[in-house]
Parts: sequence; structure tokens; C-alpha cells
Amino acid sequence: MLEQPELLVLSGDLGHNEVQVDVYQWIKSEMDSRGVPYRVIGGNHDDVDKLIQVYAEIQGESPYFSLQIEEYKFLFLNTIDGKLDEIQFKWFKSEIKTGIDAIFMHHPPLLAGVPHMDGRYAMQERQPFLEVIQAVGGRHRIFTGHYHTERTLEYGNISVYITPSTIVQISDKSEVFTADHYKPGYRVIEFHEDGFRTWVRYIWN
Repeated sequence: MLEQPELLVLSGDLGHNEVQVDVYQWIKSEMDSRGVPYRVIGGNHDDVDKLIQVYAEIQGESPYFSLQIEEYKFLFLNTIDGKLDEIQFKWFKSEIKTGIDAIFMHHPPLLAGVPHMDGRYAMQERQPFLEVIQAVGGRHRIFTGHYHTERTLEYGNISVYITPSTIVQISDKSEVFTADHYKPGYRVIEFHEDGFRTWVRYIWN
């Protein structure tokens, strides 16, 4: 892992259904003790009210928000319910026009060729979301989790980078849940004046 990243993003599924608030408090305590700036977004296994309760002092009382770091602006979206609700979607349509360098969200807005996830747990209402981004023009980068695999997907002016899980990776050959391997992974993202780079690293046990 990078020695001192400028920002660490926890992209959802910090717990697993009916999450107790002490799970989020433990994660917060661990992160705070390391002195690395971080932000948290929810996944489909998270509890939005408990996330807000624990992390509001860091990122406000909304489960979706923007963040400016020097000349870069990032959006963090809430897809705990598998989609953006009407109020968040309206906010997103306004924010995307302001010039965004990256979007972080749990659910990929594209199918990824992973039958188990595509067939059961794909993001809902993907097309309106994609149409809003395409209408803005320019290149847009979206970083997600959720699929328990590594993928890079292209759709017009949109690049989607799926980051593998920190627990188990899912086979892309089966419609039922089938583990591929148990190497935890994370993604490194670098923005530079002369370009952009991203890659995945796996932790070998």
C-alpha cells in the first residue's frame, strides 16, 4: 500500500446486513489512528443511517457529497439501495456539470460480464445515469466496488474501474456464487498534471 496516500476511499460494504453501529465505530477508530485522510460511501450491505451517525463529523450528514482536493473535484455517491434516489439524482445532474475529475460509487453503472452479479445485483436505472454523464462531454472516470472482481469498462466517454474485494473475488463463469480466489485487493489511483494512472494490487497471503 502507498505509504501516505492523500486520500483513502472505503467504497462500501463495511459490514454485512443488519450492521451494528459498533462495526462502523471500530473502522473509524482504526482509520483515525492511522492519520490518513479518508472518506466512506455505503454499499448494499450497509446501513445508511448508521453510516451517517458515525462518519458525519468527517463528511457531513448526507450519504452523498463532493470533495475538493487542490485542483481536483470528486463526487461520492450513495447506491445503498442499488440506485440514486430522485433527490440525489437531481443533485448529481447539477454537480456533474461543474467539472468532475472522478466519481466514487459502490455499484458499477455498467454490466461487467460477471453472471452472478449482472443477473442479481446490478445497479438499477443505469441508463438515465449514463445519459446524464454523456451529455456533459469530456472523459469521465468512475471508481466502484461491489462486483468482487477487477474490471475496466468503457462506454462512450465513460471509463468504469471496478476494484476487487478485500475478502473474496467472484468467478466470472458461474451464475451462482462461486469464489474465484481469496486474495484481497485494492486500487491505486494517481492524478498528475500530465495524465492519470490506476492499477490494482493484490495482497498475497
